[in-house]
Amino acid sequence: MNNKRNKPVQKLPGAHPPTTPFSLQGLVQQALQVCEQQGIEAAVQWLHGVAERSVEPKVTPQALLLRVAQRIQAQNPRRALDFVERVLSQDASLTQAWVLSGLLQDRLGMHQGAREALRHVLANELATPEQVLTSANLLVRFGDDALAMKAAKAAYLKLGRPLRWADSLIYIALKTADWPMVDALMAQMTAAHAAGQVGELNESPRTHLLWCGDEAVNISVVRHWSATQLLEPAGKVVAPLPAPVPGRRLRVGYLSSDIREHPTARLANGLFRHHDRSAFELFLYCSGWDDGSEFRREVLSHFDHVHSVAQLENEAAAALIRAHQIDVLVELNGPTRANRMGILAHRPAPVQIDYLGWPGSVGGRVVDYVVGDAYTVPAGVERLYPEKVIRLHRTYQINDYAARQPLPVVLRSAVGLPDGDVRVLGMFNSVNKVRAEVWATWMQILQAVPNAILWMLDPGPAARKNIALATRQHGIDPRRVLAAPSLKQDAHLARLQCCDLMLDPWPYGGHTSTSDALFAGVPVIALQGKNFAGRVSGGLLRAAGLHLLEQPDVRAYVNMAVRLLREPAALQRVKRFVAEQVPKSDVFDAESKTRQLEAAYCAAVERASKGLAPVHIDLNGVTSKPVTVVVIDPGLSAQPGHHLQLNGALYEHARAAQLDWRFLGHRSAPALFPLEAVFRGGIYVDGRGDWLNWLQRTTSMAATLAQDLLQHVSPLLDFNRRPALLLHSATLPLLLAMARWLELLQPGHFPASIGLHFHVKPDFGTTGWKLAESLAKDAVSRIGSSAARAALPIRVTVQHATLASAWRSVGLERIEVAPTPSGWRPVRRTRAADARISLLFIGPPRTEKGFALLIESLPALLRAVPELDVCLICADSDAHRRSELLRLQSERVSVQVLDYIPDESYYAAVADADVVFCAYSPTAYAAKASNVFWEAQATGVPALLTSGMASEQDFLAVGARGAVVLEAHGTDQLIGACRRLCRDIDRYRSEANRVSQHYIDLLSGRRWYDIHAGIPTE
Repeated sequence: MNNKRNKPVQKLPGAHPPTTPFSLQGLVQQALQVCEQQGIEAAVQWLHGVAERSVEPKVTPQALLLRVAQRIQAQNPRRALDFVERVLSQDASLTQAWVLSGLLQDRLGMHQGAREALRHVLANELATPEQVLTSANLLVRFGDDALAMKAAKAAYLKLGRPLRWADSLIYIALKTADWPMVDALMAQMTAAHAAGQVGELNESPRTHLLWCGDEAVNISVVRHWSATQLLEPAGKVVAPLPAPVPGRRLRVGYLSSDIREHPTARLANGLFRHHDRSAFELFLYCSGWDDGSEFRREVLSHFDHVHSVAQLENEAAAALIRAHQIDVLVELNGPTRANRMGILAHRPAPVQIDYLGWPGSVGGRVVDYVVGDAYTVPAGVERLYPEKVIRLHRTYQINDYAARQPLPVVLRSAVGLPDGDVRVLGMFNSVNKVRAEVWATWMQILQAVPNAILWMLDPGPAARKNIALATRQHGIDPRRVLAAPSLKQDAHLARLQCCDLMLDPWPYGGHTSTSDALFAGVPVIALQGKNFAGRVSGGLLRAAGLHLLEQPDVRAYVNMAVRLLREPAALQRVKRFVAEQVPKSDVFDAESKTRQLEAAYCAAVERASKGLAPVHIDLNGVTSKPVTVVVIDPGLSAQPGHHLQLNGALYEHARAAQLDWRFLGHRSAPALFPLEAVFRGGIYVDGRGDWLNWLQRTTSMAATLAQDLLQHVSPLLDFNRRPALLLHSATLPLLLAMARWLELLQPGHFPASIGLHFHVKPDFGTTGWKLAESLAKDAVSRIGSSAARAALPIRVTVQHATLASAWRSVGLERIEVAPTPSGWRPVRRTRAADARISLLFIGPPRTEKGFALLIESLPALLRAVPELDVCLICADSDAHRRSELLRLQSERVSVQVLDYIPDESYYAAVADADVVFCAYSPTAYAAKASNVFWEAQATGVPALLTSGMASEQDFLAVGARGAVVLEAHGTDQLIGACRRLCRDIDRYRSEANRVSQHYIDLLSGRRWYDIHAGIPTE
């Protein structure tokens, strides 16, 4: 800007001071014209002349200067501040000038000056309540939270609690953790929304998201903001047509005020870094300030052209962008404080997209597209959006963590944390994302885990005081809540490693904070969100393969956190996965995300070049890497089981073989590996009940599964070079779905091969067998026809020999036995010479005859074999049975009754036993029998006592080759077997160790891999 202080004012065309009531817009334009050509002092003199000649009463030069500054504050904050400074130099008593000075200096990064200006406002007794609320809303960000809260409350009450200022006060209350005030304001604002008073509320979209998780309401607020704040030009503006692309690179412009040390820039740098510069020409339009950082210089280096629009008005900035013939303009702020979205209202580019800096809709009007993914914008929700949605693969969020150096190890003592057996819960979101409900939930976790502490980003003195009070009200010592000071990015990421678990708030969850935690190797517990802002953490966890850590409700959130904190082995397993595997996941694959965005840009420009309206663009399933093998397990449930073990084993194999495997499963999958939970239902229909009910449920489930295959598997066949397909939980509904799906595939879009693995029979009880057999035969016949048409190899395995005949009877041939792998690791037990002999039963008791025998024989067994102890670990949710089992406890009988048996407890109990009692018959419960049997034998437990396995054929059915077995079909046999065991324990153990490798091979899935993992692919 020119600053010609000593030149006299020259007469300019159309710049004569009016002697009649003036038009503000015309006045501003003329004043700016004088300023541009002759300098700020000349413009000030000119406005003085306007005031002297004006016929409007009480028009002072200072008032005119403020009007000009207010008019241009959004478009040109630097020039607006120049005018405000001239006002204050002439009359320092003008409170509104101090308010505007604070707002403008904050916008320009001059935070100390902003703080001083705003404190001046609050100290002025003549300041209006509106001026106080405006100043306090900003001052609370600078650490003067107590002063801001006190002044704002008084001003709000003085105004009579008007709706139009509730937004300002709730922001201050959230920043100071004044949760009673937050609750009161939420009630007032919720009622206003219900009454349709969006306009009267006039909320900031950012503050609104901090308290409201209703997506429809969120979009109504941002629509109102867009309509009132993003003013359209006076004349009709037509977006330019894309310039012919052949022969030149596609021109992409990025508009942002955050190109400095800022979370958005940290994430977006992964996009800038990986752009294909041979195909895309990059322009940066920076509307913020230069913080002088090395990071800013690094970001700028990725662009072909860099332009500052910080001092240009919206129209001028848009003209500059239009002159560069930009094909796609990407706005990175959204409706945040320093945005320049008004530039987009002038339509400088044919395609305008909002991305990354804002979660969700920006109100339409000035953008064509917003970017999300299939989780943050679920199917159907896009109908609420005024824009079209670009859905990226797995997660919309890009980042640049892969370019960072490995984090240095940080000791807890170095960051002020206690050493010893302490569990550290981290929370490094701003305190304004926390409400009373959230805090109460976290206090439940601290109550349940006495050695846990909560480590949170320092919220400031007023918030610390309120938090301490709330903590005491929940019966927790406030000393268990520690404040962490703000640090620079590298030091902050390093200290995150000291956390055991990160807690995510709601309804506005973590975004960059979740990515930070995962990069530091720290798992995050999140609640399923109800809007875009609330789903980001869950989406990142899902993309990382950490579905288990996103919980459906508060109770499950607490239970998961408590379980991990109480079970060090489980917590370490999760942390190891986060540290070792998440960096390889889609969360940190910035190159793939860049390719997807480039594909979206090209698709949008192609439509615009043809004069077509924008449409939703779905890139879910598009990655930069071809998929080798797709594993489908829609049978995954919310509890760990053999499905989870199998997927874990498959994932370990994929890592060892360096294959690119994709895992697709049920939505409630808890797998701690990269499994995409996309299927809507399980695969098994219980046979109990009438045949018509079974038939209806089976066919309904098959239809749902077929639709899921079309939606989630077919795109993989389109975007990749024909991967192999493995379905290891094949049951009748899935078989019916497979038949339908294969019939719908087009030539050239088939998988390279299909592997089917069955662990149950194709029936639903004796009376319905013929109907199930008929349906299965039909499905197998149709699958065979499709396979023949496409020359599609199909391999079939069963978990036990007892299942083979049932599936052969419906038309499947060449069936091989390949037991289900587990996530098991052999643990050798060292037995002390004088140790007592331990008999273990582990599993659900219910009504198994074998377990009934054990319970009936227990008193006699304990009397007859005094050196024997008995351990019962049971999973049962029935209150009466739990009570009956617990009554069995004595000095020699230990009893644990759980809702379910964690894997680590299962394996540890088997490894610590001398003999495992199996209560299952392999003909009826093949999977249960073999799991207990194999785990014991592979661990070197010397004998299996069984009441259910009645013959040698039963043992062979579960792969009991060479097993060390003591039969026990009645009380006398049970007592005799235990006596022999105690007498010859060393011989039995030696024999068991000799054959254990066979069972290790079974459990590690070697046979399964030999058959399935070697399926050829193109």
